[in-house]
Amino acid sequence: ILPRLLAAEEALGLASLVLMVTHRYAWDPERLARLAERGHRFGVHDTTHDNTLAYLPFERVRARIAEAQRALGRLDCGAFRAPAFLRSRALYQGISGVISVDLSSNDWALLWPHPGDGIRSPFPGRHSRMVCVPTTLPRDGELLALRLSRGERLAIYKRKAEQLWRVGAPVIILTHPDPTFTDSDERIAAYAELLQWLVGSTRFRVPSPDGCLEDLSRRATVCLGEDVDGTPGARAG
Repeated sequence: ILPRLLAAEEALGLASLVLMVTHRYAWDPERLARLAERGHRFGVHDTTHDNTLAYLPFERVRARIAEAQRALGRLDCGAFRAPAFLRSRALYQGISGVISVDLSSNDWALLWPHPGDGIRSPFPGRHSRMVCVPTTLPRDGELLALRLSRGERLAIYKRKAEQLWRVGAPVIILTHPDPTFTDSDERIAAYAELLQWLVGSTRFRVPSPDGCLEDLSRRATVCLGEDVDGTPGARAG
């Protein structure tokens, strides 16, 4: 599925950041290297994606992330997202110092995992030495689970993107090239339709992954505080 998804991006002159599960699925380092030459970038999502990472002691979190980074080798760009957006104090202790860009939160979730699950801001911030970037468009799985039509999904994406544009916040899209998510030709075409709308709009600039990460790092000037569970929150601290 991933090659078809990336081909749809490349047809519009785009590339993306891909977060890899390094030890559960087969992947070809040489093939990823060729994709990197075309502008795509790679980070880690976990070794096995068994949804236990956030519940481990921080030493085991750190060891597991290091194992995933070693597997990616020179392809690793230092980015990370926790499986299922599950976060904990131990998770952030474990990734501190080894992850440079964390994408493990939302600005404000709609319905899943539960309302309000996010940092309550669409802007990137800093937590410890990491840049924390929330996903700001609704996730593909979230809207598909609600059984919304292609037109309804696109309308929601456009409305949220325009709201972000009005306040000067970045549009961060999460797409899953996985079974039951953005997995079919029709769903990939719907994703491409959203990208085409963003590229064709005069309101949005769609940089390369390198340019995007650099821009987000520059914009992350607010120090995020901690919520009661020790995860980054939207309070200054």
